[in-house]
Amino acid sequence: MMKKTKYVVSTLLSLCLILMCISISGKANTVLGSGTEQDPYLIPDEEALLQIKEVRDAHYKLTANIEVGSWTG
Repeated sequence: MMKKTKYVVSTLLSLCLILMCISISGKANTVLGSGTEQDPYLIPDEEALLQIKEVRDAHYKLTANIEVGSWTG
């Protein structure tokens, strides 16, 4: 029960943070999640995919098909 409560609270706090980012900057951060196995970083676009090289020892999940142009990593 405690794990479920922590999960719900952390999810709600994350949602609030996302909404604040949208209202402050007009654009949400592209990488969401904490990078853990239970809450992997969510990769919805090319910009987020390119950020993987910053934290290689984390967990990631692609949330969309990503078309990339020619780029070097």
